[in-house]
Amino acid sequence: MTFIEGGAKGFLHARNKIMGSTDYGESWFDVAAPLNSNDNLLKFFFVDDQYGYVLGSNKFILKTTDGGTTWTRNAITATSNLEGLYFINNDVGFIYGSSGVSIYKTSDGGLTWVHKYYEASGYSKGFHFYSPNEGVCFTSSSDLYTTNQGETWTGSTSYVPRILAMDHIDNLNGFASMIHGQTNIHPLMIGVTRNGKDWTTKVLPLQITGGMMRMADNGTAYLFASDDIIIKLTDSAFTSIGGKRALRDFTLVQNYPNPFNPTTNIEFRTPIAGEARLIVYDITGRQLRSEIIQTMAGKNSFRFDGNGLQSGVYLYVLEFGGKREYSKMILLK
Repeated sequence: MTFIEGGAKGFLHARNKIMGSTDYGESWFDVAAPLNSNDNLLKFFFVDDQYGYVLGSNKFILKTTDGGTTWTRNAITATSNLEGLYFINNDVGFIYGSSGVSIYKTSDGGLTWVHKYYEASGYSKGFHFYSPNEGVCFTSSSDLYTTNQGETWTGSTSYVPRILAMDHIDNLNGFASMIHGQTNIHPLMIGVTRNGKDWTTKVLPLQITGGMMRMADNGTAYLFASDDIIIKLTDSAFTSIGGKRALRDFTLVQNYPNPFNPTTNIEFRTPIAGEARLIVYDITGRQLRSEIIQTMAGKNSFRFDGNGLQSGVYLYVLEFGGKREYSKMILLK
């Protein structure tokens, strides 16, 4: 699943099917795409709100230049089993394989692909470019670095923890979950990067395998683990490499009671005293209420009055210090 246009438009794929949403994921519809019954889609990658790609394991790529309205299909000449894709811009991108560390590059938006690197042992885990020319290919054993936009790759000589899952919200800021030592023996390690390449890490007393990482903003990520665990991660336990401190300990708690009639309590925490803004939307995205709340450092509570509103599901958003947290509440009269 992936979202563009600030989260308003989204796409998800099953094995051989694409679905879309234009209302923040509230409802979904089928998207026309040149897919066959034996296709197996692997991963989306959108460069911006217009240019996007989807990789198929049976060696093809779908491309859109109009925000997912229409898709074209191109075959990929590759000998490796394919795993994922990454694009620097509309033209330059990479696909990587899972049978050995294999890297292919395109310079014409996915029409043609050139094999740039192969290593028989291990497998690729993902890509990230922190400048137009400098990037990393994460592998099961070490990292590969490039300084010439992926034309050549050089292996790292230092020990690199095995990355299980990662996500970057921009070219500099990212979160990753890592294995510290051998699987199922040493605990989980979480890493944060603020320059796209160096990681500040912390070991957590958990042992999980696999999973998916998704960042919500520069300082928050969610780890969806394969062991039926969801972990919310913030950078409050890390020291930023660049020296810039993120807004810490800003959290929103689910309102109670929920469902409610007509009032409910909304609790949240702020790191400092200040001014917060509460905005309430209906499920169509129409703004209904906007309240300014004077906060103190630490725990805060606001009593929301639903008089004048009809029964239904509402989205409430809390803004503080340039950050936003949101949740849903249900009014039953």
